[in-house]
Amino acid sequence: MAGDGGAAAFKARLKAVMPTIEAEINTKYRKLVWRIFADLVNNSPQWSGNLASNWRVNAGGYSQILGYNPQDWYREDPYERGDDPAVSLTMLREFSKVEAITYLKPVRIFNPTPYASEVEVGQGPDGRDIREVNKLAEYGGVAMIGYIKLKYGSLGGKNNI
Repeated sequence: MAGDGGAAAFKARLKAVMPTIEAEINTKYRKLVWRIFADLVNNSPQWSGNLASNWRVNAGGYSQILGYNPQDWYREDPYERGDDPAVSLTMLREFSKVEAITYLKPVRIFNPTPYASEVEVGQGPDGRDIREVNKLAEYGGVAMIGYIKLKYGSLGGKNNI
């Protein structure tokens, strides 16, 4: 019977520290999601900023998943990967969603831009080539999903990034 008291005490101590453990897990989870999201936004090829500005974060509790939002940023002098306003505005817009994430909610990072899959294989909209300035040397090509898989893929997970 003495063992029962030890188990009960252990259970009580564990129950007392669980909120702290959960808070630490949530913080680490949010930081990881934010780093992945920031890498996607910052490393998306840009001409007008449209592709970079359409990255979205969706966490389990959000019922509405926004679709493609065309931007009116056509430029004669094109932007480059990592340029503002696309990066700053996108990060600002999605920050509160990431801050609301808990480790119990699945997270989906997506880009509904119609030509995103073309860019991923190195082809820009309207048949344009991806400029060298928009490629990531350490990845060896267009820096979006493939770069993220290389950088974070070893973390595993349900969808293996």
